[in-house]
Amino acid sequence: MKRIDSIDVLRALAIIFMVLCHFPVNLSPVDGQYPWVYFFSNHIIGDFAAAIFLVLVGVSQVLSSSKTGYVPISAQFWKDRAIRRGVLIFVIGLIFSMLMRGWEAIFEWDILTLIGASLIVIRLLGRLPAFGFLLVGLIFISPSPFLREYSQYLQHWGNSMTTVPGINEILPGILYDPSGEYAPTWSIQEIVEGFFVEGYFPIFPWLFFPLFGVFLGKASFMQSQEKSPDTRLHIVFMIAGGFALSIIGTVISFAARTKPPLSVVNEYISPFSFYPSTLSMQLLQLGMVLILFGILRACYDRGARESVWLTYCRRLSRYSLTVYVLHHAVMLWPMWLIGGIAEGPWDQFYAQAINEPLALSLSILVMILLGPALGVWDRVQGKFSLEWWLTKLAGAGSAR
Repeated sequence: MKRIDSIDVLRALAIIFMVLCHFPVNLSPVDGQYPWVYFFSNHIIGDFAAAIFLVLVGVSQVLSSSKTGYVPISAQFWKDRAIRRGVLIFVIGLIFSMLMRGWEAIFEWDILTLIGASLIVIRLLGRLPAFGFLLVGLIFISPSPFLREYSQYLQHWGNSMTTVPGINEILPGILYDPSGEYAPTWSIQEIVEGFFVEGYFPIFPWLFFPLFGVFLGKASFMQSQEKSPDTRLHIVFMIAGGFALSIIGTVISFAARTKPPLSVVNEYISPFSFYPSTLSMQLLQLGMVLILFGILRACYDRGARESVWLTYCRRLSRYSLTVYVLHHAVMLWPMWLIGGIAEGPWDQFYAQAINEPLALSLSILVMILLGPALGVWDRVQGKFSLEWWLTKLAGAGSAR
């Protein structure tokens, strides 16, 4: 199947948002001199990057399976390409966390381990209809507040929630962050709880987004091939639904502004929060994904002109996993090296290295330099990229 430009542009935007978010968050203090720059990077664009990326995981699986149709999983399931790919990305996620933040961070449960797990789950649920994936996804959202309360979520996130500088002066109580980074121990119980409930991207509730992506992919692309509905009407419904979800999420957050900070952990009606992911934030994220996806479908899927921007987005999309890993290395390894050479702990400059505008400027420079760099990689067919290795290692096996 031909690549779909709206998906490539949306995935590229997710990568751009992630890079522009991660540099200030990892290099600059949370209570620094420029709170609005930090807020813009961390929340205005950062809060939506992960949701976009995860929804597109599900959409891409639908498009991938449409090439061959559904192929049953054989008794030798470890030979199944999709399952093998999921396992490989899961393992890459663990190695990535270790290489970027040290041995103690291997079980932080970053987004890559979630993506790997989601690929396996999607493959196992492959025969479900579109609404079946949506209903299963809701199962991962519904119990999340109760599970967080049971697992004593905040015990591993600094023991409290704090208001976000800048926005709190205008809208008190609208948005909360944990007072510390996720700090798990290596006990079996906490490793399991981290994977399912407490980590950066735990199964509950984050697995909803890839499963919703399957629902969206089946409704948007599979149906259009079989029943040929009015695509323009479908896009209008997508954008209108996105606005409705965004408004509902915002209303919930406004209604809960007077609640205590703990409400973001164990209640459904609570202010915005990314860690932990609250219902109000999930609705806002999902709404913004639908709005952006709908607009991009209207702009690009009816024969967009070739342009430098479109070529750039296609390359970012094609090498999204490689870019995700490389930008962390460019951002973190020099800081760890300087910290190791200087007196004190090797991570002494984490979130203290430079101010917010400089960190944001560095992230923009990295994205600009990626343009020609990915062009060179493209000319050698992406050889030795992570995507190339995944194809080599997961390519053998069943046709699916």
